[in-house]
Amino acid sequence: MDSSTMPYYHAPEDDSQSFPFFLHLIIVIFILVVSRIPIIILTIFFLYLLTSNLARIF
Repeated sequence: MDSSTMPYYHAPEDDSQSFPFFLHLIIVIFILVVSRIPIIILTIFFLYLLTSNLARIF
């Protein structure tokens, strides 16, 4: 009986162990997205300058 109740008893413990990993994954993705935002803004700004210069030329 103890062996059958053991996995059920350890389930919350496994859950608490996997939660920090999930949180860490979210933080890593968030950092990656935030670090790419300036690059995206610069690309949009560069494209805007390029299109405005092309519009000025033509």
